[in-house]
Amino acid sequence: MFKTPIFRINDVAKAIEKSYPVASKLVTLMENKGLAKELTGNKTNRVYTYKPYLDLFHS
Repeated sequence: MFKTPIFRINDVAKAIEKSYPVASKLVTLMENKGLAKELTGNKTNRVYTYKPYLDLFHS
């Protein structure tokens, strides 16, 4: 997440070497914990940020 703080679910799937559904569940968990934030508002091709990391630069 520090290397690529803006990402898509496919990026997560590739990084953790798991399927898209597994990565999607992980990103949903991250959203629920306030660790990821969806930027686009789209149903598909969503883009997320690793919120805690980017917040460091907005303080």
